[in-house]
Amino acid sequence: MLNIESASNFIHTMLKNHVNPGDITVDATAGNGNDTALLAKLTGAKGMVYAFDIQKKALENTALRLKKNNLSERVKLIHDSHDNIDKYIFSKISTAVFNLGYLPSADRNIITKPETTINALKKIIEILNTGGLITIISYLKHKGGMKEKNYLEDYLKTREQKDLKILKSVYFADDEFAPIIFLINKKTHNFN
Repeated sequence: MLNIESASNFIHTMLKNHVNPGDITVDATAGNGNDTALLAKLTGAKGMVYAFDIQKKALENTALRLKKNNLSERVKLIHDSHDNIDKYIFSKISTAVFNLGYLPSADRNIITKPETTINALKKIIEILNTGGLITIISYLKHKGGMKEKNYLEDYLKTREQKDLKILKSVYFADDEFAPIIFLINKKTHNFN
């Protein structure tokens, strides 16, 4: 039986099918640590997750989740913007995850910004392994959400046929602000 999942559950299914033990991965928006914890489980004891967030509260929430699940040793929590990734990661990565918007149950005025998101995405594409995966959930309901989604789409259109395969998935709903999912796969072959 087909079950169409929520956006975050769909992304988790994709990650479970992509991330392998020993991988180096990035959670570009740690938030409450749900994606970080899953990545840490999937990469195993020999892997590493770099989790970024500009909010100390987000990193505290993530640290608690990791500790509760005995995953702290597999994660490097970074209190900085994801667009500074090049200051922290000097190796190739297999996967990166973005959940755009704001930290649930926190100040809704602190949001991801189009410029820093695109800058981070460009840097992540450069260090992404061939065959690597980037997942993005773009939430539109918050102030700035539509602008960020538009910037993201405009940027991805310039990259589509070059070195990436990009899938955009839109949930049909009565709510015009349903989340949009982007899956980005670095091509294994370049036929151009």
